[in-house]
Amino acid sequence: MIAAATSESTSEQRNNKLESSGQQSTKEETKKGNFLSQVPALPLPNVDCPEKIIICLDLSQEMNTTTFRSRAGDKYSGLELAKRAIKMFVAHKSQMNPKHQFAFLVFKEEATMIHSFTSRAQDVLKTLDENEIEPQESDSLNLTHFFETIKENVHLPEVQGDPRVMPPPYIIRVLLIFGRSHSVPLSPCQKVQRELESSPYFFTDVLYIHEPPSEENKCEEIFKMFCDLDHNGMSYIFEQSKYTPILSSGAKLLAHPLQRPRQLDAVYKIGSPVPTPVPQTVVPVDERVY
Repeated sequence: MIAAATSESTSEQRNNKLESSGQQSTKEETKKGNFLSQVPALPLPNVDCPEKIIICLDLSQEMNTTTFRSRAGDKYSGLELAKRAIKMFVAHKSQMNPKHQFAFLVFKEEATMIHSFTSRAQDVLKTLDENEIEPQESDSLNLTHFFETIKENVHLPEVQGDPRVMPPPYIIRVLLIFGRSHSVPLSPCQKVQRELESSPYFFTDVLYIHEPPSEENKCEEIFKMFCDLDHNGMSYIFEQSKYTPILSSGAKLLAHPLQRPRQLDAVYKIGSPVPTPVPQTVVPVDERVY
């Protein structure tokens, strides 16, 4: 992981930001820098409702210049690996529930939606293959414009009745794939993020692929920025700098946000101690610290 100059897991790094949730509780942690306070949270139904997933791909020049080597010795650029992870994710997610929908967004310093929501997975994959997706030199990612673009292209779901019992018609999930090691994103405007997070059915996940951390790059600062986007502990945020773990992280993102445990509680190895399950909860937006 970044804190230890390796990239096998984000668990210890995020443990420094989030307290363990292994005890039964109706509270969630909220972050203010490195400070955590306990606030009441709303339980959500654990259902496999359809997802509307916006796949967001970084097209900065670093996606071409940062390379990763497989165990067989083959070299891949960050963009090639990201595309491979996206194809695996979309294909498997569509098989799990054909009602899932996918949209495709690309970004340099600003974001552009290039494919609207569709349940036809092959259409999204075709866009990924056929469009001229070429990395270019760019300034820092403007997260305010990024979230504004998302807000313009989504309709937040509404639930009639008790949200603790009634499932939403769908959820919105942003899957941000970021591949820069030297350019820190610009902090987002709190207003637009609060508007999106006013719905407990809006989630942001991150797959951060980068070169090995060193004093010459800003990997730790970038990773901290993404962790700070998670205001209720519900995001999955992976950082990796090796070929196989990048693809493995893509597979871990297949889990449904309403059915998966918190990232700190996720167990992926047979025989590992399983933490006490905690009801899926979300911090009310007016009680989060931005």
